[in-house]
Amino acid sequence: MISSLSLADQPALFVDCQTTGPNPAKGNLLEITWFIATAKEPPSVLVSNLVKQPEDAPIPHRISKLTGIKTAELTDAIDKEEVSRQFHSTVAQLSQPAISLAHFARFERPFLQDLISAGGAGIGDADGDLLPFQLICTYEIAKRLFPNLPSKSIRAIAGYFGTECGEMKRAQSHAHATWQIWRGLVDQLRAGGVDTVGTLQAWLTETPQPKRTKYQYPLERSKRLSLPHQPGVYRMLNSLGNVLYVGKATSLKDRVNSYFRGNGTKDTKTKELLSQVFDLNVTVCSTPLEAALLETDEIKRLDPPYNRALKQRDRTLLFYSPDFESASQVQTTDHPIGPFANLHLLEPLQRLSQSIRENNFREDIFHRELPKVILSEAFQIFCINSGLEPNEIHNSRSLIALGLWLVRKEDQIRKRQAEQPEVEEEPADETTADETTTEQTEPDTNGLNSESISTKFERLLRRIARLYLRAKALTGLLDIEVNYTHGDTKHNISVRRGIIYSGASSHESVPIIAERDQPWAGLDVTTYDRMSVLFTGLSASKSAILVPL
Repeated sequence: MISSLSLADQPALFVDCQTTGPNPAKGNLLEITWFIATAKEPPSVLVSNLVKQPEDAPIPHRISKLTGIKTAELTDAIDKEEVSRQFHSTVAQLSQPAISLAHFARFERPFLQDLISAGGAGIGDADGDLLPFQLICTYEIAKRLFPNLPSKSIRAIAGYFGTECGEMKRAQSHAHATWQIWRGLVDQLRAGGVDTVGTLQAWLTETPQPKRTKYQYPLERSKRLSLPHQPGVYRMLNSLGNVLYVGKATSLKDRVNSYFRGNGTKDTKTKELLSQVFDLNVTVCSTPLEAALLETDEIKRLDPPYNRALKQRDRTLLFYSPDFESASQVQTTDHPIGPFANLHLLEPLQRLSQSIRENNFREDIFHRELPKVILSEAFQIFCINSGLEPNEIHNSRSLIALGLWLVRKEDQIRKRQAEQPEVEEEPADETTADETTTEQTEPDTNGLNSESISTKFERLLRRIARLYLRAKALTGLLDIEVNYTHGDTKHNISVRRGIIYSGASSHESVPIIAERDQPWAGLDVTTYDRMSVLFTGLSASKSAILVPL
C-alpha cells in the first residue's frame, strides 16, 4: 500500500534493542523499548522492558559496563514470550503502510524477528521475513545525506541534531534519540524532494552511498582558526550550547585545531564528538598550570559526556589506620593516613601483610593467582636480595618502611646514573653469554619461578611507597604559596584549604587549616584532583618555589 501522507505525518514504530551478543545465536535480547509516533508528534505511550535471561546466561561484564544493567536488576524482568505479545499488540495498531524505524536496523532486525516468533506464528511476508512492517534504517539515510560527517553513530547523529542520548547504552534513551534523528532527517529529505514513504523507498534503492572525501565538521572553520596562541581551557559545545568536552591547552589554537587534522588518525569516540561540535567556548589563562587547574574544576562543574578522567561521579577518597588494617572514606583520628583515590590500590599490601602474619601466603596477592609455594619461596628470595630476614617484617607498616627504603635506593641509583658520563659498551664475550644462558633457572610448567616472582614483591612495595609519599605531598600542598616562572614572567599561586587563588586574588580571609592531624576533613575528590594537578605541574617545573603556610 502506498501512503499519500508526508513523512512528517506518517506514523511509525520506533524501536531500540540492547542485547548480550551480536545476534540471537550468540546472545539474548536484554532490553527493548518501542513506541508509535510521527515526526511532528511525540509518543503518547512508551513501552520499555527488561527481558528475562536464561538461567545459565548472566549478563557479560562488558555488556553490563556499556549499559549499566546488572544481573541483580533482572528480578522484575519479563519473559520474552510476554514481551513478544506486547510487541504484537502495538504493531497491530500501526496504520498501513506499516513502517518501523531503528538506527542501524541491520543489528535490530534478527532480534526483532526472534522476538516476533517467540510469541507464536509470525505475520511474515512473501519472502519469509517475520517482521510485519518495513524496517527503515536511519543510519543508512544519514550515510547518504551526510557522507563526510566523521561519524554516523546514534550518539553522533542525535548530537548533530541537538539531542543527547546519554553515556550508557539504554534502549529508552536510544529509541528517543532515533525519533529525534528521524525528525531532523525528515527536514533534510523534504528539502531534497523526498516526502513520502514511497519516495523514500525509491530514494534508498536508487541512491548509492556517496564516496566519502574529506571530513566536513559542523564547527565553522573560522571559529577555531581565530583562537589565540595562549594557554587556556576550551569547551566544545553542541548545537544547543551544551558542553560536550572540556580540555586544557598550552596553545589554544594549536590544540583545538589538532582535532581537525588527519582523517585516518582519529579514534571512534573523537569522530563521534567532532560530529556534534557546533561551537567553542574558551578561557585564556596566564600559564599552562593555571589552565590545568581550571580544567579539573570545570570537568567537575559541567560533567561533560565525552570526558573520562577527572570526573566526580561516585569516586571517593580512602584513609587508612596507622597499621593499614582498616580504612575510612573520611579522615579521622583513627584513620589519618591518606588520601588515596583508588579503593583497591592498597589491597595487595593488606593481603601480603596477612600472609606474613599467618605464615600462609594468599594466592591472590597479585592480580593473577599464583601457587602458595612459589609465593613463599619468592618472598624469601626477595628478603635475601634486600638484605633482610623475613622475621624482620611483621605488618603493613614495616612493609611500607621497606618500600620507602627501596624507593630511596632506586632514586639514588638513578641519580648516580644521570651524573655518570655515557660510556660505549664493549661487545659481550660469547663464552660468558653462553654460560649465563645455561645457568638460568628453568621455569616450571606454568612459566613461573621463584626468582622471577621475587621481583614482583619489590615492584609492589615501591609502587605502594610512592603512593604513600604522593599522599603526603598532596597534603603538603593544601596550604601553600607557590612562586614560579613561565617564560620570562613570574607568577604566584596561593592555596588555602585546597582552593587555588592565582595572582593578586583576595584570599587573606580564607583560614588556614586548624586541625593539622586531619587536614583533609571535609575535603573530597575535587580537592584531591586539584592537588594532583598542582603536584604534577610543580614536579615538572624547575623554577617553582614553595612556601608552606
